Amino acid sequence: MKHIAKAAFLLAVMVAFSACQKTIEYKQHQTALSDFTFPAKTYGDADFEITPPTSNSPEPFTYTSSNSNVAIVFGSIIKIKGAGITTITATQKASDQFTQMAISGDFKVSAVKTTLSNFPAINKLTTDADFTLTAPKSISKGAFTYTIADPTIATIKGDKVTIKKAGITTIKAEQAASGNYAAGAIEATLTVEAPPAAPGTMVDVDGNVYKTIKIGNQTWMMENLKVTHYRDGSAIPKIEDSGAWRLTNDGAYCSYDNSTTNAKTYGLLYNWFAVTDAKKLAPKGWHIPTQAEWQALYNYIGGTREDGEKLKETGTTHWVDGLRGSNTTGFTGLGGGGLVFSSTGVFDSKGFDAYWWTATSKDATNSVYVDLYVKGYFEFQTGYIRYGLSVRCIKD
Repeated sequence: MKHIAKAAFLLAVMVAFSACQKTIEYKQHQTALSDFTFPAKTYGDADFEITPPTSNSPEPFTYTSSNSNVAIVFGSIIKIKGAGITTITATQKASDQFTQMAISGDFKVSAVKTTLSNFPAINKLTTDADFTLTAPKSISKGAFTYTIADPTIATIKGDKVTIKKAGITTIKAEQAASGNYAAGAIEATLTVEAPPAAPGTMVDVDGNVYKTIKIGNQTWMMENLKVTHYRDGSAIPKIEDSGAWRLTNDGAYCSYDNSTTNAKTYGLLYNWFAVTDAKKLAPKGWHIPTQAEWQALYNYIGGTREDGEKLKETGTTHWVDGLRGSNTTGFTGLGGGGLVFSSTGVFDSKGFDAYWWTATSKDATNSVYVDLYVKGYFEFQTGYIRYGLSVRCIKD
């Protein structure tokens, strides 16, 4: 009987143990992982510790990286090796109460921003030969390409620059992405000027050469301006239709009777908007004279209306009457007339008057100009800002 009782006891213990095992297996929970993200990093950043995922299990994590060229993992520390993307996997082992579980997240390492330097402004003359650009300083090995904002001033083929005309533009150097370094760009200003004028002359941005003369303490052009571009090289609109001329609020030019022959002889006619444009009508080193500067010239030659004859060309080549014209100053005023919308037509007074804008405004719609009359009279007049008049420049 004792043996039978002992056997029954052992059987009961085994049944109880088995039941206990089933209870433990039944209570093991599914591990839930979430919130596995990484901060933004750039190649060259320091090692950093992984922030473990959110988990309902207390068990520790192990980590692996799918791309050792981007990052490797030591314990819970990530060491950046290069730009790119790798997958970091966090694995949490099983326990009596929780299942094993893993979660992955992409870790992106950005390329280093490429900083370019040593790409200075370039100054050239219209007569200069082609030249080679010197690449900017960079830590990247990426290839450079070059572009120019205004190909009418210069063109670029590879790294060779060919000058076309005077003006101001920008050259952009762009470096391609390479390895762990992102693409970069830098710009430099290219200024192209006409060659320095010979003594007693000056040159505009188009390459037109003008004679100059010193009168008193002032140096004046001896010819009327005929430039078709502003100082920065941008084009001045040419308007030959009188209706369009009346309506424009932009700088514009034309020639008397829209004649190229008149343009060569008397220069071009400009509206007030061109005279005052911020891009500068006058060549570098020169400006449009103010009324006060014209007054200084007037005072120097004598200070009376009749003293204007000292500014007037002699003879009848460009005036209808050769009387009262000594040109003793060398100023050489020609009777070029202007676009003044008179009762006789759009253009008027050729051979009778020389009209020159001053840089002085009278009011919102009128400005001061100089009238040199055929009789040698010098007078200040007030005219509509939409007139087309000649321009003489004075040295700065």
